[in-house]
Amino acid sequence: MNMLFLPIIVSIFSLVFALFLIREVRKAPSGSGKMIEISFAIREGAMVFLKR
Repeated sequence: MNMLFLPIIVSIFSLVFALFLIREVRKAPSGSGKMIEISFAIREGAMVFLKR
């Protein structure tokens, strides 16, 4: 019976860890103004490519 609960426990731990990582990444600074400008240009180019 113990081996049945192991995947469930590991899955729950993995989801909690993923939520922790998401929170940490969102909390990090976005970067300088130039970095943000470049990221918007990349995003705009990617969206144009995907809409073709």
